[in-house]
Amino acid sequence: MQTRELATGLPSEPIVADPASINPAILAGTVTAIRNQSALSSTGLRSADMAVLLVTLDPPVVRVQDGISIVVPTDALKVSIVVANLGTETVTNVQVTATVAPTVGNVDSARDFVSLEPGQRYTVRLGGLRAPIDVLSTFTAEVAAINGEVNTSDNVKSFPFRMDSPNAPASSTP
Repeated sequence: MQTRELATGLPSEPIVADPASINPAILAGTVTAIRNQSALSSTGLRSADMAVLLVTLDPPVVRVQDGISIVVPTDALKVSIVVANLGTETVTNVQVTATVAPTVGNVDSARDFVSLEPGQRYTVRLGGLRAPIDVLSTFTAEVAAINGEVNTSDNVKSFPFRMDSPNAPASSTP
């Protein structure tokens, strides 16, 4: 999607070649940012609000089994985390963290820092995460809460996953 940017950093005239390619999570974040800026700019109030909009793994999830995302084994898991500034203040050096916490073994994490204008979103790409094969793990993506942030419920996305060995059964039911 190509956009023309306003001085506020929000898209003014989106040009979408394929409407089916619009990601609902990113669209919802953009709409929330627009609403926040409209409501607060008329009152002169400032707000701080960061959010994790979307998380994708590489290799990608190949199936979901009993609520657990199944991933093809790899030596180093990569992740893309879309974060957004839904508030009305510019934020600088906000930490974004990806964590793999297996039920057995060592926790692994990677981090980066972002600076965003109001309404802006950014994809953080992290790599080198290790997860044991055939062990249930929890993946967590988190953008740090910033000073004055009231709604932190959207700062974290977490889900169970497992890297299945190539000879693992496709289903736990006979």
